[in-house]
Amino acid sequence: MLRGVVYSNSGAAPVQQAIDAVVDKALAAGRVVGTVLLLTDHGEPVYARAAGYADREAGIPMTVDTVFRWASLTKPVVAVTALALMERGRLDLDDPVTRFLPDFTPDLPDGSAPQISVRHLLTHTAGLGYPSLDPDDPYVAAGVSQGLDQPGMSMQDNLRRIGSVPLYFRPGSAWRYSVATDVLGAVIAVVHGGSLADAVASYVTDPLRMGDSGFAVRETARLAVPYADGTPRAVRMGEPHRVEEIVCIWT
Repeated sequence: MLRGVVYSNSGAAPVQQAIDAVVDKALAAGRVVGTVLLLTDHGEPVYARAAGYADREAGIPMTVDTVFRWASLTKPVVAVTALALMERGRLDLDDPVTRFLPDFTPDLPDGSAPQISVRHLLTHTAGLGYPSLDPDDPYVAAGVSQGLDQPGMSMQDNLRRIGSVPLYFRPGSAWRYSVATDVLGAVIAVVHGGSLADAVASYVTDPLRMGDSGFAVRETARLAVPYADGTPRAVRMGEPHRVEEIVCIWT
């Protein structure tokens, strides 16, 4: 385990001690296997710490340059990419999705096909859903991928499957966590004129010098093992790994 490193002496020690106490408690309880923390003050780095293990079973310690799986944290990155295109006047919140994806016209249960906008995709109010653990889930029945279960599936194929499932509600009338970001990614690819990965790199990760961020791992030796909540301590995730599911719907 590596201790915290303070880069500034201006009141950073109390902050370091407070953060260390929280991290040490979580590690001791087994709720967290490993973590990396970076703290800045007005853009200046004041604290950095790698603690615990990148691979507990192999005894590999966490380092400040360990690579982590982002999972759904990809969603805000894709959203920022869309906003960057809006800054350049190439995309608008109220643009209908069919302007870029003319074949994406999912129906409501009554058979009507309401207009879905970019705004709806960004805010998860498009009426779309997300594949669940329920075998009767319409997204499961349609073979919709949640991004990890069917490697190699093309965006076009997944988009077709998403569009075949009836909407849960009229766009803009409620909120439901969904695959809307997948559809937004397809829109971005069309607007950018290349792949979604290229667009994210061009507008977000490259300008921010996020060299290790992408849709594929460049150095697998630096990749941390994923762990999930367990009793009495976090457990190593399997392939696949079942976790408790929470579905949120706001109206």
